[in-house]
Amino acid sequence: MIIRGARFTQRTIQWIVASTLVAATAAANSEIVYQQLESGIAVNAEYLDSDSQGPPVLLLHGFLQTRDFFTVRRVGDALHEAGYRVLLPNLSLGINDRRQSLDCEAVHNHSIEQDTNEIAKWVEWLYNRTDKPIIVIGHSAGSLNLVAFLDTFRSTPVAKSI
Repeated sequence: MIIRGARFTQRTIQWIVASTLVAATAAANSEIVYQQLESGIAVNAEYLDSDSQGPPVLLLHGFLQTRDFFTVRRVGDALHEAGYRVLLPNLSLGINDRRQSLDCEAVHNHSIEQDTNEIAKWVEWLYNRTDKPIIVIGHSAGSLNLVAFLDTFRSTPVAKSI
């Protein structure tokens, strides 16, 4: 078969079709969730729902990044494909409805306390949505935010942390 001057084997075409179906299925089970903080700032997360009863996972990005950072995105998608229900929040860093990474040179006007309060809000949301204890996973500096969260909020519905 020839498509736009390129030759594809039957196997390649099957792989492309299968990949497209997997991506479409993941997109169908995905929703963007919004919450408002006490400060008035809107925060957002992506929730990847699953038909299986796998445990819920909150996966947190690293310093100045977002849920779309390639490592976080790939881990989140892999967990979802394995049957986990995954919440991928973007910490606001003091920015309303933040969706982009920040440069290292950017002025940082947020605190670890603000980050831990946001994490608490997302843990509560995920627990209320699934009614199951949560696994929290932090990538890079996200793990430090989770340690601060777990130290501050000791009676939280977190089953495991990675």
